[in-house]
Amino acid sequence: MACLTAVMATSLCSGCVELPPDGKVKLAEAEKAYRANDLRGATKTLDEIIRTYPNHNETALAYYLRALCHERSDRVVDAGRDAQKCIALSTDRILTAKARAMAGAFYFDTGNVGAAIEQYAKAVDALPDNPPADMVRYRYGVCLQRHGEWQNARKQFSIVLQKFPGSRVAPWARRMADWNNDFFSVQCGVFRDRNSAVAMTSRLSSARLNGWIDTQVRDRATVHVVYSGRHKTYEQAKGTLAAVRRIAPDAAVAP
Repeated sequence: MACLTAVMATSLCSGCVELPPDGKVKLAEAEKAYRANDLRGATKTLDEIIRTYPNHNETALAYYLRALCHERSDRVVDAGRDAQKCIALSTDRILTAKARAMAGAFYFDTGNVGAAIEQYAKAVDALPDNPPADMVRYRYGVCLQRHGEWQNARKQFSIVLQKFPGSRVAPWARRMADWNNDFFSVQCGVFRDRNSAVAMTSRLSSARLNGWIDTQVRDRATVHVVYSGRHKTYEQAKGTLAAVRRIAPDAAVAP
């Protein structure tokens, strides 16, 4: 995240209501407290700014910073609420994009895929090409997958790999990008020996579960991956996990 004081320095649109000098000083103090991991002190100062100057455009930054405090304190609902208030007040393109990314994360974490897509779609092109843009695009891609927009999802994973090849999310994006199917399944096991993979599909069949094998190259080695089912939605695949795990305890939804 870019330094918040740098965001503060970004000129706002003509005619916008700026904070008075005292408010700007308090905002800088709140940022300093946040960066020193004094979340309680930062939140107290931000509460005062928001209470005193609720409708000033620059208060958008206070809402965003307070949302960060809430996020780090695991108050997810409060973080999402403040992100939305930042969006409503902000006239700064990058700040708005960061708030939309945070709102998208809130919706992602609470399972509202449609709302997450709406926020991420408006955020990704305005965010600078540095972290957390990599995570934002990755999560946007995951949401698109779960919404059935497979081609658009692959585009986001491809952008992550192109722009952030050294990112910690790059291996996740690679795994998603390499999934060439437009459906979800449940991965049951990875085997070097094809006979072991066939045996797993037989066990699945005995439990009235559909099993299939996909031969892949992983870490320069040929492996035989056993999957169960071809599901239109993520939720359908997730709904079969309990049954599949009776046969393959480590089974997980793929991709």
